[in-house]
Amino acid sequence: MAEWIYFIHPPRENFAATMTDEEEAVWDEHFQRLKGLLAEGVVELARQMGGDELALEAAGGLEDGTIGTDVERVRAAIERAMSSDGVLVLMDLGSALMSAEMAVELLEAEGRVELSEAPFVEGAVAAAVTAAAGGSLKAVLEAAQEARHARKL
Repeated sequence: MAEWIYFIHPPRENFAATMTDEEEAVWDEHFQRLKGLLAEGVVELARQMGGDELALEAAGGLEDGTIGTDVERVRAAIERAMSSDGVLVLMDLGSALMSAEMAVELLEAEGRVELSEAPFVEGAVAAAVTAAAGGSLKAVLEAAQEARHARKL
C-alpha cells in the first residue's frame, strides 16, 4: 500500500479570512476528500491489524460531499456491524457524536451500542486487535479508550 503525506499550503497570509468563493469551493472539496480518506484509511488500517473477518464500517461524510455526518449512513453502518455482543462506534469530530446518538435512537436492529470518545485512529487499531483476539465488547471498548495514553515518541 502506498503511503502519502498530504500538505495544503495557503497561497497567502490570512487565507481563511480572505478566500474567494472559488477558493472556498476548492478548499471544501479538498477537505471532504481528505475526510473521506481518513475514514476509509482508518478502516483499512484497523482491518490490516485485526483481520478481514472483523465487521468494520466507515460512515463519515454526507452524500453530497459536504462536511458532516449522515445519521442514516451511521445507522446503516451500525446495523451492518452489529454482532451478538454489540457494536463499538468511534467518532472523529464535529457532528459525529450527535449523529451517532441519533442513529442509535433510530436503530431497527436490537443490540448493545457503545459510543466511544477514544482517539479515532489509535482507538480503532486497538479495538480491532482486541476484537480479533476474541475480546468482548467491554474489552474492545476499554482497549480503544486506553489508546489515548499510547505514547508516540
